[in-house]
Amino acid sequence: MFLNMYKIKPILSFLLCVCAFYYTKAQVTNKEAGVCFRVDDTQPIDKLRMFDSLFRSKGLKFTFGCNAQIVERIGGEEYWTLLKDMQTYGHDIADHSANHNAHFFEVTSMQDTLMYAAKPGVDHINKVFYNPNANGPRICLKYNLVNTKGLGDEGKVTIKGNKLITQNNGEFSSSRIYESQNITKFYLPNINLVLGFSGISNVNPLDPDTATLMSFWNEDVNFENTGLIPFKMLSNFDIEVNKEGFLLMQQHTQYLFAKHGLKNPTTWIQPGGEQPYLSEGFIEETLGHEFSYLSGASYPTCVKAFNEYDPNGSRRFSMQWGDFYEENQSTSSI
Repeated sequence: MFLNMYKIKPILSFLLCVCAFYYTKAQVTNKEAGVCFRVDDTQPIDKLRMFDSLFRSKGLKFTFGCNAQIVERIGGEEYWTLLKDMQTYGHDIADHSANHNAHFFEVTSMQDTLMYAAKPGVDHINKVFYNPNANGPRICLKYNLVNTKGLGDEGKVTIKGNKLITQNNGEFSSSRIYESQNITKFYLPNINLVLGFSGISNVNPLDPDTATLMSFWNEDVNFENTGLIPFKMLSNFDIEVNKEGFLLMQQHTQYLFAKHGLKNPTTWIQPGGEQPYLSEGFIEETLGHEFSYLSGASYPTCVKAFNEYDPNGSRRFSMQWGDFYEENQSTSSI
């Protein structure tokens, strides 16, 4: 049986398209693989020296995710000198946010707040020290709601002082808070307000659940009795930091690096916890374009950016996780 030529042409065209697609996908690119060791947060200076000494003895380098404003408050000049020496050797002194938060940062003195007053991207400046760990007056950044749907089946709540009380039992069960979307914020649509919480309880399954509230920026709050109002439960991915405010925070980090003789950081490390998780696209558009950052660890994660389709060239800002825990894992399992 012979195919009509009018039928052959479309088939050939389709085959050519398929071949071209697979040829494009199969092109070889030279890549170099390896293992990256990263240490985050505020490490005691002796421990940081130990990391430095260990890696130098092997001729290797590691990344230190630095919280610059915390170092400024408690580290002292000796700490900055060590960081400068580590950077000169070749260790990557990365930007882990000024205060281990993506939605606010703190400065050293009231005088320092003047450069941020009334700036686009700043919601307000809080001059109150809430706890001994505060690093100075707090610059609270504006935010954008990406999604307000929540879980979709939330009931109504009453707010009294700093307590949010549900109408339904089990609203804050572990399966809903942690296993569904990792809920970290509440949204009150009637007044367009996002609130954080510092603790939840649903000890008695027969009683309504209760949450202790704080502001989006971890400040104390106190409300009058609201009566029953609707609310939504949001995850880390439902809220985005205002870009202009975020860039102000990065300027502060770079100011501290320059003040102590370090080169600007070129790696962003997303801090964990109950705060907005910034996407690879957000980090590329802000830090990549504005401050020439080269890579980052943000959300959502990728398979270490090695063999993934990368049309936007942004996967280098999504290298996250792959942790190991030497305290309770064997060398072979690691």
